[in-house]
Formats: sequence, structure tokens, C-alpha cells
Amino acid sequence: MPVFPIRPLAALLCGLLVAGCSSLVPETQKKLEAVDPVRQDVSELVLILDLPSEVQPVPETTTMSVSFSVPGQPARRVDAVLALADPGDLAAALPPPAAGRAYYFMGFAPADKQALRAAQAWARSTGNASATGGLSVAPRFCGTGPVDVEKATFSVKVTLPGTADGATLIRDEVLANALALSNQTALAPC
Repeated sequence: MPVFPIRPLAALLCGLLVAGCSSLVPETQKKLEAVDPVRQDVSELVLILDLPSEVQPVPETTTMSVSFSVPGQPARRVDAVLALADPGDLAAALPPPAAGRAYYFMGFAPADKQALRAAQAWARSTGNASATGGLSVAPRFCGTGPVDVEKATFSVKVTLPGTADGATLIRDEVLANALALSNQTALAPC
């Protein structure tokens, strides 16, 4: 699985599903560049996947690794896994999915949220801290029925720290591109 180095959170999330895809939304990338992973609660980040109804994400196959570093001290690394998340009020704020589509919400498990917050607190307490890291990019999808992965598309929204609404990160990307990142040519059955 490739791991992308990051400086801003934008690079981290843009690499999440499709590296270099043409459907990345520039406005969201700019908003993500303003996120400070040391001082803002990135543990509450939620991804909203808009998928064909026959397609589901395979949870716990995408990992966000963040290293918090302070000059003169060993870095603290957190490997957090994305899992299916409770959307809470977020689901009510979204329009209903289009016909033949479904939403899936992905976020961090409670233990990973605690680990991220603990590392952030340590980094903030030391003063001059920074955050770097990477993302293992091999999202996995499975299918409950036949899907033409060369024509089927998906979109991804992300909630930014301090906001409750989702900002579109990837719009109408072909599913085959995401499958290629995990060396798949067809959907595995769910």
C-alpha cells in the first residue's frame, strides 16, 4: 500500500481514495489546507461516501498515520483506522441519496480518537510542534450485485473540524480508479 507524506491535512485526505484523480474539488482542498492537525480536533473527522446501492465500503481498510513531532524529542505516531461511523445529526443535514445510491459514514473508532487527542495534547503542551504523516491508500469496496465499475461513480464529502456540514472532496469519480489502488479489477462480493 502506498503511503503519502503529508504536510497539511488536505494532502492527507486528497490521497485517501484517488491519488491524482481529476474529480478532486479545489474549494475543499483549500479549506483542508487551513486545518491545523496539532490544534484542531481531527479525530472527529467524518467521511461521507456516496456510492451506488450495490457497493459498500469495507471498513477498517484505510489507515491514517500521523506523527506529531517536537524538536529534540522522539515523535509520537498514531495509526488510526477508518471504520463505519454513527452519522449522528449529520445524516439529517444531508439531502436524501439519489435513486440507486446510498450514503456510508466513516470515522475513527473511540480508541483511535483518544490516541489522536492524546498525541495532539502532548504536541500542544510542548510549544513548537508540527504534525506530519501519511495515509495507506488501499480503500476496499465490495458489491452486493452486479456493477459496471468502469461506469459507476462515487463521491466523498468530508466534515471539517469546527463544522457540521460536509464539503465535497471527490465528485463523481469512476469506481474502477479506486479499485485499481487496491489492485482490484472487480468488486469482491460482500
